[in-house]
Amino acid sequence: MVFWKSSARAAAAAAAVVEEAVVLPPLPPENSLQRLLWKAHYPLDAYGASNVADLRDLPYPPFPTWTADAHSRWHAAPYRSLNTLHPFLPLAFALGYYVAAKLANVYIVRRGGGRDWTRGSRLLRGAIILHNAALTVYSAWTFVNVAPAALTFLYAGWSGAGWEGLKLSACSIPTNYPHLARFVYFFYLSKYYEVIDSVILVLKGKEIGQLQSYHHAGALICMWIAYRYQSQNVWVFTAWNSGVHTLMYMYYVFAAMRWPFPRALKRSLTTLQMLQIASGTIVTNISLFLTLFPALVLKRATHSAALKQLDPLWSAQFPSPMSLAKERMVQCRGGAAGGACQCIESRGAALALHVNTAYMLPLLLLFLNFFIQSYLHGGKSKTRSAGTASSVSGSPSKRKALANGHAKANSNGNGNGNGNGHGNGNGQAHSKVA
Repeated sequence: MVFWKSSARAAAAAAAVVEEAVVLPPLPPENSLQRLLWKAHYPLDAYGASNVADLRDLPYPPFPTWTADAHSRWHAAPYRSLNTLHPFLPLAFALGYYVAAKLANVYIVRRGGGRDWTRGSRLLRGAIILHNAALTVYSAWTFVNVAPAALTFLYAGWSGAGWEGLKLSACSIPTNYPHLARFVYFFYLSKYYEVIDSVILVLKGKEIGQLQSYHHAGALICMWIAYRYQSQNVWVFTAWNSGVHTLMYMYYVFAAMRWPFPRALKRSLTTLQMLQIASGTIVTNISLFLTLFPALVLKRATHSAALKQLDPLWSAQFPSPMSLAKERMVQCRGGAAGGACQCIESRGAALALHVNTAYMLPLLLLFLNFFIQSYLHGGKSKTRSAGTASSVSGSPSKRKALANGHAKANSNGNGNGNGNGHGNGNGQAHSKVA
């Protein structure tokens, strides 16, 4: 109780400092229905509007560009002509892909007897290597541009106003600012291209597993809804996923080139993928329980020497914690008087968080099942096979038979197993999912 009273007094004191600089809209009358609706709604939603109206009417984010000239040339194409953020495109594409994957398993892979169309084709093998190499470079490019920027933004809030500043920064990651927006938007578009992974599997005569088809369809929808509604947490998925993808596609380049890759590292990749899902889900859902006090941030940031040193770094790419605090005070209608804000800014952002969580939990279970089948059950069967092989190494005739059998197995199994399973690095034993 003492803490909340002191917080309220500090917030009231901060209001006196900024009352001339921040013009706040009037609050609805106390104990009125409008006041109750105001307390229950998200800052960017309209008073009294329905859930559907809020989701429908929330403005689309501006098209991210590097220059104003590029903005004037390209703004219309991706948003109005191609409608890349209209819900029909990601939902229809995801459903169409999922159905096509199941049909391909039945009518192409099974009826075709698992024929490997890439065997003996230098063109297809080269295309597979190029595909994996391109996604490796792209994922690394995304990671090095998103993760450091987001972490620096969080540090600016912490150094400027302590814990309250960190909360404000975490709840206000400016996805719609050009620097982050362009990388997040392109990462969303890359989810359409990543279904090529499944096409390569079919060309290799391998079925598209439930883990891969669920992953590709769900990731597309999750990235769309997070960017469309400007969820503050979209940077977490982008940074986490692009970092794991960098390592994963690098492994698939090794596999496509048939270079040796330690089994322990393959197992570590799968573990890293599961950690990505679990940690990302936990980190993003913390925002549901955070409460902001922007007036406290403004008071502390005003007197922060660290903030003054950091401000020039942010003038070109990001707003400072002070400007974020003022913006949130306006959104909260009374934040300068000590009022609290929700971390989530709109119903759309909340929906994006819930959709991502609902997608991640089954994905984690699918990964756990994959890990058990591939590395626990699979590892035991390989151990038993090795023991059987060593037991016939006594007589020359048995050694000769084993050598012939091994040569044949290497010819068919390794050429087909490595070619099918790891030519693109996404065979049955190690599906491309992350």
